[in-house]
Amino acid sequence: MRQFSIAFGMALVMGSGLCTAPTTWAHSDEWWEHQVERQRSSGVNEQDLRNFTTFLQTHRRTARLLEQDPDLINSRHFLRDHPALRDWLDDHPETAQALRADPSGFLALLQTSEQRPAWPITSEDLRSFERYLDTHWAVADDLRRDPDLITDSYYVRSHSSLQAWLEDHPDAAAAIRERPREFVGRDRNTSIQDFLSQLFR
Repeated sequence: MRQFSIAFGMALVMGSGLCTAPTTWAHSDEWWEHQVERQRSSGVNEQDLRNFTTFLQTHRRTARLLEQDPDLINSRHFLRDHPALRDWLDDHPETAQALRADPSGFLALLQTSEQRPAWPITSEDLRSFERYLDTHWAVADDLRRDPDLITDSYYVRSHSSLQAWLEDHPDAAAAIRERPREFVGRDRNTSIQDFLSQLFR
């Protein structure tokens, strides 16, 4: 139940103390990756998480009852008495399935959705970019000598693997092209979360 209460911290505005990540994982790349993997395995997208958070914020009585007993989501009587919740679940069948399968676990994902900063590049994409550099040494050497090459369309076209990565990660590509020196020259002794916090503060 404690895990569920933490997840509802944002939705119910119950105090900043409930909105923090578990101490052992706080501000670490590993904690975010753990949460991202949980979300992916649940089959739920972030848009539905945000939509459900909005629903809870506008239906406080329903949210309070679910906080007290998450398994009410599987009660036909409860849904009959809360038609707005029933309609939301009907409109989002995949999310409803995940929610009914693991009410407390699903609602814990709300915390992750609300906590994740709105940076123009995700930590997962930055880690992917750095893995790309680690496995394409010639490109990495070129970019370390001249980070602005990543904005050179001729250079990018001449390196199909780089072009493919940038096309597969358009938001990340835009962020990296805006500040290539910072991204290419990132000190990897600093966590990705701290790096992005400092870069976009």
